[in-house]
Parts: sequence; structure tokens; C-alpha cells
Amino acid sequence: MKTWLILVRKELRQHVLALAGLLLLCLWAYLNLLLYAFLEQTAAVSWQALRLFLVVYAPVTALVLAGRLVAAEYSARTQVFLEALPLARSTLVIVKYLLGLTLLLGATAAALLLALLTASVTPDSRQVLIMTLRGGVFVWTVYSFCFLGGFLGRYRFPYYILTALGLIALQQYTDIDLTRWGPFALVDPTLAFERFDFPWTALAWSAALALAFIGAAFALALTREGSVAALTAEKMSYREKIAFTMLILGFLTSFTYLDERAAPEPFQLMAGSTAEEGPAVTTVLTSYEPEEADLEMARHWSHELAALGDYLGLSSLPRVFIVERTDLDPDLFEEGQIQDASGVLARAHITHPDFRRLSFQAWLLRRILLEASNQRLADEEYGWVLDGFSLYWLDLRSQGDREAFMLRALWAAPEGVERRHLENWLSQRELLGREVAAGLAHSGLTALRQRCGPEGVQDFLRRVLAADVPRDFRALWRIGPTRPATALRESCGVSLDELIEEWNRLLLDNARQSGAFLQSIPRLVLEFEPEEFSPLSRGLQYRLSVMPPPPQPLFLEIRYGRLQGLEVRKDIAKLQLQLVRYPSQLQGILPGTYTPGERLYAAALLYVPLLGCNVVSGWRVQEVP
Repeated sequence: MKTWLILVRKELRQHVLALAGLLLLCLWAYLNLLLYAFLEQTAAVSWQALRLFLVVYAPVTALVLAGRLVAAEYSARTQVFLEALPLARSTLVIVKYLLGLTLLLGATAAALLLALLTASVTPDSRQVLIMTLRGGVFVWTVYSFCFLGGFLGRYRFPYYILTALGLIALQQYTDIDLTRWGPFALVDPTLAFERFDFPWTALAWSAALALAFIGAAFALALTREGSVAALTAEKMSYREKIAFTMLILGFLTSFTYLDERAAPEPFQLMAGSTAEEGPAVTTVLTSYEPEEADLEMARHWSHELAALGDYLGLSSLPRVFIVERTDLDPDLFEEGQIQDASGVLARAHITHPDFRRLSFQAWLLRRILLEASNQRLADEEYGWVLDGFSLYWLDLRSQGDREAFMLRALWAAPEGVERRHLENWLSQRELLGREVAAGLAHSGLTALRQRCGPEGVQDFLRRVLAADVPRDFRALWRIGPTRPATALRESCGVSLDELIEEWNRLLLDNARQSGAFLQSIPRLVLEFEPEEFSPLSRGLQYRLSVMPPPPQPLFLEIRYGRLQGLEVRKDIAKLQLQLVRYPSQLQGILPGTYTPGERLYAAALLYVPLLGCNVVSGWRVQEVP
């Protein structure tokens, strides 16, 4: 035991600064995750941050620890001095392994302790035990994998890269779902919320992998008295560098080939009417009788999408499927999930007499462009351009109500637009609602048209919305859409700040003309108060205010639903509805009961004919205390 302590002191003395700096950096990164989660105001933030720590920072720390304790020592040949001492070589390897594992498990334990201290709801002992076991076994497996890599010396980076590429290939080109297997299953999204079941199968596979990695590492360290590990620690030759580079490029090239060969076939409906025009293909299936009405709608959409593709310069468009769903409200639309196929599947109550056709058209245009960009336009910085174009296109096609669009913008930004609104556009959409936020963004494109003309706006939109993004492995290095600020300079010669100045002038000019209308448009405030039914059961009492008060009785909507796992928002079509009669039902209790720690996603909505859409109290996440 004394010999072991001497070896531990030697390792700490040799690597103390590097190890201390690494662990402090690791915990600092974890504190940043906690801070970010709190600023985002999401529930269960501590457990989400702990999962991110395990998935991202723990593997990086394990890789660096193995590199310092093993690869660096063998590369510098300082282990030769220890091997000359009357010590078993296996003892040297065991000390290095246990020291690195202890440090990594200590950092993980510190992260778990911080999660417990900052948790909004204290978990029970069983949940803590499950989380500790899952996190500890995952860290053990990852460190064992990296420890083996340390003994591979100059081959360790090809070992890491080829392993990652092999896992990607298994996940993408086979039926194996790695997220449900072994160590990957231990850190899936259920880590933060599982309270009852131990994942024994995943734990067993992970432990088996860890033991296999340990066995391989000890075999390399002890074979031929450690000469194999010493040889691999030498610098990589020029030929070896070329060989491994060509091998990795061969992997990437084969991925691209397989992606092109395995491109998903377009989704097909078993029924419906289909129309095709240029790159646009649309299939419509409704309850219309006769079917000529479906065919006419399909022709209309194909014509619109062909014109859209021509305007933006899109060489291809996703196939569109519009299916009626009669249980949806006329103002709610749902995007269907398509497995192993391409296209956009939209569901709506099309035959309802109050169906909001223009709202549906703007909603669907946004999803078509997202699909055409391979979801690259989902990044927040493109949000205002994408939302604004959904109404700008209706304006171009003389199908929209410009006055209603401008009123939405004026109601949304009574104090004007700021740069932070565009940089945090997803928060703006949550605060204002999808349609009002689109009206605000539309006014920005209108201001740009006043500044640069229709051709300048078209050039700007083409640069931002019409990027040719591949759907295979090349997407990792192919440049995506042009950033809006860059596209503004290249197409119109203006900066984003100059556009915002022009934007605010437009809003100010229109506000002077529309003051009376704006004052009549109400603003909603929705608040919740918990009501304790039992130690593990809560009710939620709502309180709703409407200012200015409407002149006559009417109905408002409260849309709400439980958030599962790591969800931070829900599609409105999947939420429950509570109708509230104004002014007699501004207070009440939502149906159902809730347990402490559950999260509710909710907002109040009121349809305003002047705007042609709903005004929203602001979507919020309410955690049950």
C-alpha cells in the first residue's frame, strides 16, 4: 500500500497543474450550463445540465486524463525510470487507471451534488440512486475506452475518429438504435426524470464494454514487458499520417456514396388527388365530394409552390401532402411525422366553414422552406426572415391583408424594434404568438423593400432562404444559408442596424395613422396559482385579465398541456383547450391534478378580427411547486 501511495504522489506531483486546471475547467463549464439553463427559465434545469455534463464534458475530460497519465508519459519515456524499480509493471498501470478514474468520478460526484443543491424539486433517494448508478457506469465505460486509447500512443486519434465514424455508420445505415443500447442508453433524456426503473440491461452491456477495454489496455501495457506500448508511443511517420488520412477520407467518401444511394423515397399517400407543376408536387386528401375539389386545391398549391421556387431560385422542392383532419379546430394545423421518407405532411380541418386559409398557407410555406433547407433555417438567426417571408409571399401574390399585417407589427412592437428582438427571435415568437410575430417580421421586409426596392429584397431572400444544403454527410462541412446580416450587406448594401432604423421609421409613420385601432386591441395576462390538494397533488388556479376590456361578452381560450422529459414547448395542436367566458369566468381551476415538479405549457388566446389572428398572453412554462 505504501508503494501505491508513493506512485500516486508521483503522478499528482507530475501532473498536478494540468489535472487541477482540467477539473476546475470541467466544473466551471458545468456551472455555465447551470447558469444558461436558469437564464432560459426551463424546469428541471439542474438535471438537464447534469446530463449535458455527462454527455459532453465527461468524455472530453476522460480523453485528456488518459492522454496526460498514459500517452504523454510513454511518449516522453519517463515510465522507463519506474520500470527500472523493483515494482510490478501491472502496479504502475493499475495506479494510473484508478487515479484517473477517481478524479473523473470525483468531478461527476461534484456535478451531481451541485445538481441536488440547485434542484427546484428535491428528488427521492431512489431517483438519486438510479441517476448516480447510470452516471457512474457511463463515466467508467468512457474512461476505460479512453484509457485503452492512451496505450495506443500515436494511433489514439485515428482510434477515436474511426470509432466515432463507425458508430455513426451503425446508427445511420443499419436498424441498430444506439441511443437505446449500452452506455448511450444510460445518458438518454430519461436520465433526468427516471424515478422507478433501473436500466439493468444497459448497465450490464456498459460494464462488459468497460471490462473489455480494461483488458485490452492491460494487454497492451504488459505484452512483451511493455515494449508494444512503448513502440506505439513513438511519433507517427509521414507514411502513417498519409495512410490514416486516406483511410478517414475513404470513410467520409463512402458515407456520401451510401447517403446518395439510400436517399429516402418521397412519401406516398394511398389516396388523394395529385397535381404537378415544375418542381412542385402536391397531393390533397379531404372529405370533399366530388374529388374534383381536391384536384383543384392540389393544382392551386402546385402552382403557388412552383412560383415560390422560381422567385427564390430553388431547384427542388419537397413534395407536399395536405390531409384533412376533422377533429382539429379551424385555426389549428399539425405537421405529420414522416419516417424514412421525404416530404411535408400537413393536417388541417380544410372543409370547416371557418377554416383560416391564409393562416394555413403562411404556416405551410414556413415548413416547406424548413424542409427544403434540411432544417438549417430553424436556427434562431434566420427566424425573423423565415416568419416574415411567410406573409411577404402572400403580400406579393395579392392574397394577404397588408393593413392587418401592419397592425400586428404595431401591436407587437409599440416601442419599436431592437436588435436583441431579432437575435432572440424564438423568445419573441413565444411572447407574441406565431402570427403576430410573423406580422412584425413582415413589416421588416416591407421596410427593406422601401429602402432597396423589390429586386433588392428578392436578392436578399434568395441568399438567406434558398441555400443548397445537401442531406448527406457533406452537410457537416457544406456552408449553409447566408446569415441575414451578411446577406443585407451583399444584396442591399445596408447593415442590420440601418435596416432597424428604417424599420422603426415605418412603424412610427403607421402608428400615427392607426392609433385609434391599436388602442382597441386587447392585451392578455395569464397567471397561475397552485392549490394544494394533498402532499403529492396540486390543482392550478388561473387568473386572466384583458385590457382594455372588450365591449361585449365573448369567449377566450386557454391552451395548455404537460411537458414531458426535456420538452420546453409543445405544438399548439397537441394542447388541451379550456374555454373561458368573458367577463364571468376570468378566474377558475384548470381540469386535472398535477404532481410537484410537473411542468405546464400554457397561454391564453383571443381572436381579433382587426388582426386576422389570435393575440396571445405569451407562452409560458409553469412548474408545479
